[in-house]
Amino acid sequence: MTVGRAVTDDAGDYVLSIPWRRSGLVRAVSGDVQSLPVSVAVAPALTVGADASQLAAGDRIILSGSLRPKGTVRIVVQRRVGGRWRVERRLSRRAGARFAVTLRLQRAGRYRLLVAGIVADQRTNAEPIVVRVTAVPGGVAAGVGF
Repeated sequence: MTVGRAVTDDAGDYVLSIPWRRSGLVRAVSGDVQSLPVSVAVAPALTVGADASQLAAGDRIILSGSLRPKGTVRIVVQRRVGGRWRVERRLSRRAGARFAVTLRLQRAGRYRLLVAGIVADQRTNAEPIVVRVTAVPGGVAAGVGF
């Protein structure tokens, strides 16, 4: 399959720039001569957002976004305790072009949601999402669930 064409300069050098959608092998061909295959890796493209930045303890938050090409989304839920971020939960979900994950944040406090997209051996991280969870009337429930 031809993915692009280039013309060499006087020294025999060439440059070819093409959009690339998935990792694979490519080679240069000129007449009956061909180069050794070269591996081209495509970094995943990840976008993610939350439907709220503040909610009451026990309420749900929805993280939604897209991962291209499809792969796995890994989420780390951290809560600020004593000036440090503590891991409350880790989860993974398969993700197609679009994904949505619902989390229930049950304790009051400041949370940081870290989202990574993983495709084959390539990983990309989204910007951390910070969420403030306020106490509910009658006390604060314990734990994190989804």
